[in-house]
Amino acid sequence: MNPVITTEHLSFYYKKEQKIVPVLIDINLSFYPGECVAILGNSGSGKTTLLNTLALLATGKGRIIYRLQESEYTLDNGRLTYLTKTGRLKTISKAKLRQQFGFVYQSSYMLGNFNALYNIGLGLRQQGVPEATIKPIAKDMAEYLELSEKKQRRSANELSGGERQRVAIGRALLTNPKIVYADEATGNLDNDNAERTMKLFKNRCEEMNTTLILVTHNLSLAETYAEKIFRLTNNTLVENT
Repeated sequence: MNPVITTEHLSFYYKKEQKIVPVLIDINLSFYPGECVAILGNSGSGKTTLLNTLALLATGKGRIIYRLQESEYTLDNGRLTYLTKTGRLKTISKAKLRQQFGFVYQSSYMLGNFNALYNIGLGLRQQGVPEATIKPIAKDMAEYLELSEKKQRRSANELSGGERQRVAIGRALLTNPKIVYADEATGNLDNDNAERTMKLFKNRCEEMNTTLILVTHNLSLAETYAEKIFRLTNNTLVENT
């Protein structure tokens, strides 16, 4: 099985007061379809920077290779390219490739005046999918995520923290992404809600053969749900064994 993401000598630096400050140094790793990978580390260690770099929201140095929908895309020092069927090398925008990703953050970023069901379907609306197509699959996703019909009709502002995070997860998964990036997705939840939400999240990703890359401070959660655990320390990744 080929990895869905491979990094080669991935690094990230920023400039502060005329000095170059390293955040990531020489990261080499692979993520495979359907697996859950947890990235742990102290605050300020660069976990979110790594996630954003993998998700094409930040640009580092080195190479990232994405194998998505029978195509291979290569980000090489900021330039994203792919080979056409005729063997031509073409450039593609990062925004275009990001449409194949899902994102879940610690803050659920709901449209508060709209109901839960509308928020779940938001990603598909942004892609121009017809409303008649969105409604039934958004409802199926809401039911899978254990949101009752009554709660589906509530505005996002009326939902509990755990319910809002499940809506955010549903929104990320509804577009059938090949990769989901989750940055402290259960960080605001109590232990019971975090476990319940993470179980639903992980099971759905397995069913869809979606790779889940999870940044978390919660070692217990990582040990329960992740096939691989990495710790970011001294600007590089070390796998927990």
